[in-house]
Amino acid sequence: IATACGLAPIKVSSSVFNYCGTLNLLSANLEISAILDIGHTHSQVSIYQKSKLTFVRNLNFSYSKLTASLVGALITDSGKLEINTQKADELLRKFGIPLDESQVLEGSIKASHIVSLIRPLLETVAKELSRSFEYFKSESGLDMPQVLYITGGGANLKNFDSYLASAL
Repeated sequence: IATACGLAPIKVSSSVFNYCGTLNLLSANLEISAILDIGHTHSQVSIYQKSKLTFVRNLNFSYSKLTASLVGALITDSGKLEINTQKADELLRKFGIPLDESQVLEGSIKASHIVSLIRPLLETVAKELSRSFEYFKSESGLDMPQVLYITGGGANLKNFDSYLASAL
C-alpha cells in the first residue's frame, strides 16, 4: 500500500512502542510508568517498566464519546437548550472538566450541567484505569505505575489531569 502511494517507508511502528523512546529521554525515568493515549475514537493505557512496554489495554473512552455525552437537550434556568456536536466540542475545548460546579460557563449553562452529563464517562475511565493498574500489579508482581502521562488529542482537555489525580 505504501509503495502504491509513492512512499518509501523506512520503518513501521505504533505509538505504544514509540513512547518507549520518549520515556527513555525523560529525566524522571521512573521504574514503572503509564501512558494514557486519548484518541478521537479510542484510548489506550500502556504500562512500561524502565521504558520497556509490558502492558497495553484498550479503554472504552475517547474524545468523541466525551463530546457525544454533551449532545442533546439541557434544561437550564432559562429553559430548554439544545447542544449540538459543534457546541459540545466548543464547550469541552473552552472549559474542559469544570472543577467548580457552581461556576456559570456560558449564558445559562452552568458547570454542574456539564459535569452531570460527562460524569458517567469520567467515572468509567477512572475505574478502567484503576482496574488496569490492579490487574498489572497482580499479574506482573510489580508495583503500580508511579506516574501517568496523558497524551493524544484528548490530552489538552482542561482539568482532566486534576480529575484523574483525585479519582485515582
